[in-house]
Amino acid sequence: MARNMSDSLPKLLKPVDKTNVFGMSKFTYKGNFKEGENGISLINANFSRYFRSKIELNIQDISLNIYEAIEWCDSSVFKFLQREKEEFFLAHLFNLLKNQPDDKTAGPLLTHCTSNLFLITGTNGVCRIVDVGFSGKAGFYEAGWFLHAHSMRNPCLYLPGSRVFLVN
Repeated sequence: MARNMSDSLPKLLKPVDKTNVFGMSKFTYKGNFKEGENGISLINANFSRYFRSKIELNIQDISLNIYEAIEWCDSSVFKFLQREKEEFFLAHLFNLLKNQPDDKTAGPLLTHCTSNLFLITGTNGVCRIVDVGFSGKAGFYEAGWFLHAHSMRNPCLYLPGSRVFLVN
């Protein structure tokens, strides 16, 4: 018997904080998301593929609710959330990263190798799960933010303790 996702959502996500993020009149992926700038250490190929030609216009300031995953969660949670929430834009993500470029700067993003998860619509109009994590220096990668994007069909599991950011 399939579970009703709305019945299980409160059991999967616990509210932990709120934050405000500024919008802007125009934002493009190109010229903003660059490895080695704003604390970004690695941009995954999927992230680039899904967003590299995206142009966003008239992005409003937003208020974000921040939740903590208290159990393992998969893409089915995000499919449910996609129907329930307003859109979060690349511009908002960029502003969060710019304001918290490292693990020493206080901010809403977790910086201990735990995922910060967002729902962002890609260039082709398909919503993606964006996974942003901070890692210390690893091999030839400098310490910084690692940006990944996953399909909603991806069977990825996200760890308890991951943060999920949803527009208020």
